[in-house]
Amino acid sequence: MSSNGRSKSAAPISPEPDADASSPNKKLKSELNGDGTPISHSPAKLASQSTKVKAELSGDEDYDSARFVEPRIPDSEARERWPLQYRGKKQQQVDGEKNSRDDAEEVIQAHRHYSQAEVDNTIYNLFDDAHVKAEDGEEDYICRIVEMFEAVDGQLYFTAQWYYRAKDTVVKDHAHLINDKRVFFSEVRDDNPLDCLVKKLNIARIPISMAMDKKKTRPPACDFYCDMLYLLPYSSFIKLPESEKRVGSEASSTISSEGDTNGPCEVTSIGDVTQAHQCCKPDVALLDLYSGCGAMSTGLCLGGNLSGVNLVTKWAVDLNQYACESLKFNHPETEVRNEMAEDFLSFLKEWEVLCKYFSLIKSEGPQQKYVDLFANEEEGEDEGEAEKTEDDEEVFEVGKILAICYGDPNGTKKRGLFLKVSWKGYGSEEDTWEPIEGLSNCKEKLKDFVTNGYKSKSLPLPGDVDVICGGPPCQGISGFNRFRNIENPLEDEKNKQLVVFMDLVEYLRPNYVLMENVLDIVRFANGYLGRYALGRLISMNYQVRMGMIAAGAYGLPQFRRRMFMWGAQPTEKLPQYPLPTHDVVVRGGVPTEFEMNAVAFDDGHNGVELEKKLLLEDAISDLPVVGNDERQDEMPIDKPPMTEFQRLIRLPREGS
Repeated sequence: MSSNGRSKSAAPISPEPDADASSPNKKLKSELNGDGTPISHSPAKLASQSTKVKAELSGDEDYDSARFVEPRIPDSEARERWPLQYRGKKQQQVDGEKNSRDDAEEVIQAHRHYSQAEVDNTIYNLFDDAHVKAEDGEEDYICRIVEMFEAVDGQLYFTAQWYYRAKDTVVKDHAHLINDKRVFFSEVRDDNPLDCLVKKLNIARIPISMAMDKKKTRPPACDFYCDMLYLLPYSSFIKLPESEKRVGSEASSTISSEGDTNGPCEVTSIGDVTQAHQCCKPDVALLDLYSGCGAMSTGLCLGGNLSGVNLVTKWAVDLNQYACESLKFNHPETEVRNEMAEDFLSFLKEWEVLCKYFSLIKSEGPQQKYVDLFANEEEGEDEGEAEKTEDDEEVFEVGKILAICYGDPNGTKKRGLFLKVSWKGYGSEEDTWEPIEGLSNCKEKLKDFVTNGYKSKSLPLPGDVDVICGGPPCQGISGFNRFRNIENPLEDEKNKQLVVFMDLVEYLRPNYVLMENVLDIVRFANGYLGRYALGRLISMNYQVRMGMIAAGAYGLPQFRRRMFMWGAQPTEKLPQYPLPTHDVVVRGGVPTEFEMNAVAFDDGHNGVELEKKLLLEDAISDLPVVGNDERQDEMPIDKPPMTEFQRLIRLPREGS
């Protein structure tokens, strides 16, 4: 079974390209068929042929129990529907045509086609789903029967279009994240002996928008259910096309588009988000996690605005204080939070509870934690006054609640929800962080604070975020880390931010997710963390795809290849990756199993002329010379820009 494997594997079986001889802007010929579909190498086919040979040699009569049922499909109709099977070998060589079958072998020539067959006293119809014989000790493969024909040599065949179990997709060892009954339809097809059919199956086609908790707790009354299409290029999981939801038609077995039937499916950037955003929402709200100084979100917003979408970074989170200060300086409109991402997640959950307690959002029941906390507010105030009279001690009165956080702002090693309090009669230098449990007599002030925060959307609630972007740090996979946990990278504390990132996505449920990371995420431990990220998004019902992009291929003077993973809700179109614009000096390579994830032009696109590659000279040749005895921290640039890139990066900020 191949590295992209499943029951009917269809992985690219091409060697890793030589770093100096292959451009990332061109896909290898060995990766694609003539029509751009992935070459498949099917163990299912090999296993079924082996089954046939064994039966013939042993004299087993079971093979004779497979037959086609009359009437056959009229020749004229069969030739129109399956023309490739009725062309001689010479004609095929002249035409050079290929399809989504296993092109490692010649197309089997058909004598006649049928719409019904009987195998082991079971009737199979065209477009039925079925189990196909697997190797000993393996689970039977799963397919849809999309063609039945007798070959010119008299052998009986069916064409299988394969389903993948989760464990056989790129997700592999993280299949436990996905319901066992859930399978993914593919475009991969090949021909198999008719007697390899084992059992008819009932595979329910379910809208991907169905709530995932229902799928997990109450799977449909069926053998399996299918709500997604699995495509090998970019390890893509997308919603089934409308034609695929119509069972029992030829259209359901031929997939030609990723989108729905109402319009084009191409989404080349986040600017192609649904029309609903443009019609109903003036802003598309973005949350930048692990934001640093905000480069990723800033670039996304600029690109979105160029495409007519008002994408705005509403919230940003980072642990580095100076990065947060820089982001806030450049983006004063953004709510910037300087805290750990896991504290931010805990905070959002507590914030939602507070909003429910104060009846700002719908609640299914009382929020008992705060009901108990504020139950004795008036009684507590009376006791405070009495204490002041008897002991003549000063009682501090809360003047205003200034801020709120989850964590340990006082360094007491006790994490929880804290409020920053301004005390009545005292200056700002006396402001303190107080645990919410100590402010049980401040219900009205807390209500005012929460109400104002809710109205201004100072914190996102589930449904408020349209886009989440970020690059969770994974130092545990770094090649400089000699103590990397190869067996289970997620047990390494340095890699847990990937889990936190996905937990935030699961809680907030944005329409789009864009995650960036270093290429080691698919290199280290057989791509363990990259597969985990895909599995988490799929388990949350997101359409996903994963691509490897080199920055130098888009006009930057460095190679810098990174992994970008898109996620999109079922109601949205899954964005595609922009094709390269520039030639580039190649450094390193992509793991062989993920060659089809490299964003590049397919081989054969001869009409594409890329811009010339940019080198370090293009970026810094206009800078002044710095001598060994130079004492200035800043130096004026006394030369005009010498290259187009230098002219571009010298452009002033708008409004400055």
